[in-house]
Amino acid sequence: MNKSTKGILKFCYIKPGDVAAELVSIDETSSTVTGGQLYYIHSIYRLMERRGSLLLLSWGKSTKKVKRKHCVAKTLTIKTNPKFLNICRRIVFPFLVGFELLKFKPDYILCARGSSLLVCYVVSMLIRSKLIVSLHSDLSVGRRFDRLFELLILKRCHFVVAHGPFLYRQLCKIRRKGMIEYIASFDDFSKINCFEESVQSGLPSCINDKEKKLLFYVGRMEPGKGVYDLYDAFKAVNRQIKSLVMVYAGGGSCCKPLQKAIEADGLKGEVFILGEKSRVEVAYLFKKSWVAINPTRIAMSEGLCKSAIEAFILGVPVIAPEVGAFRYVIDDDKNGLLYKPDSIVDLEHKIRHVMNPEIRAKLAANALAKGRILCSDKLSFEEAVKQGFYSHKVKYE
Repeated sequence: MNKSTKGILKFCYIKPGDVAAELVSIDETSSTVTGGQLYYIHSIYRLMERRGSLLLLSWGKSTKKVKRKHCVAKTLTIKTNPKFLNICRRIVFPFLVGFELLKFKPDYILCARGSSLLVCYVVSMLIRSKLIVSLHSDLSVGRRFDRLFELLILKRCHFVVAHGPFLYRQLCKIRRKGMIEYIASFDDFSKINCFEESVQSGLPSCINDKEKKLLFYVGRMEPGKGVYDLYDAFKAVNRQIKSLVMVYAGGGSCCKPLQKAIEADGLKGEVFILGEKSRVEVAYLFKKSWVAINPTRIAMSEGLCKSAIEAFILGVPVIAPEVGAFRYVIDDDKNGLLYKPDSIVDLEHKIRHVMNPEIRAKLAANALAKGRILCSDKLSFEEAVKQGFYSHKVKYE
């Protein structure tokens, strides 16, 4: 391990998102962040407070650098044609990360699956630092070539923290020790007051219509997330059940094409694409929902299905494919409904099934009970990473 100044640890965390903006947001919020977008960065920020220096790295639309106390956050990018931005992210970002790591020489590197994982592994061997991998996504999903390297790294890295039981069980097939399961905190979601007038003002008025039944999707608006499958299923059901409203919350490449399809199909007053929404607004939409739907396709299988857990916390049943982590969260026909993966016809059938008020009431009651179980007595991300420290006998206060 690198010997920092008299035992002070140096820690680098590479993650998605804009770490510079997130660090500013943490500085502006209270000292406690119990969930949401800032949960991960706040956990590591707090972990390293008074114990060493922290470097945060990510890829973004513009280069930024922010300093706060013991922490420096750098959002990296290069100036290029927008068409080549994704290619640069896969090829250039790892080199930029490698350069920053060699310059910083951390004792610990924390990184998730992705384009920078291989370079993190190589640098960790060169400078003799400890590599902790944060596992968030289904190991069966991804490019075959990338997965071969990831499998090797997951076997040989110093420690792995797995988000939820599904990923942990996948990990158990790869290694026998140096790993731990955790669940991200949902405490903030269960305590949100989402019925303030200011929340309702920016949302479609029909959401509050008691005669309507709201179908709600929250997540990335991408083809692999099944947003088009859901739209096709909604259209089929809506031909016979006219009391339905479909709401999408989230940003992504499908927003504009799907909006055009909605207008062409004459469904402008029945299907709404709201874009990115705050957690308070998302909580309000869940509360108003008849059912939450997560139509993720097999090619983008979920590692934890966070939105399903959020729905359960608020007592809302969930419809999702019988694949990946959904099988570990949803008890079919008890707190939600599982359908045949990638099957629009079966998704349509499950939507029709949950329209029965008695069935919906049973599912909702069990969803609330399951939500309480999922949120109780779970190891946090911060505690899980601490275990990585402990496993290598690092003195920790």
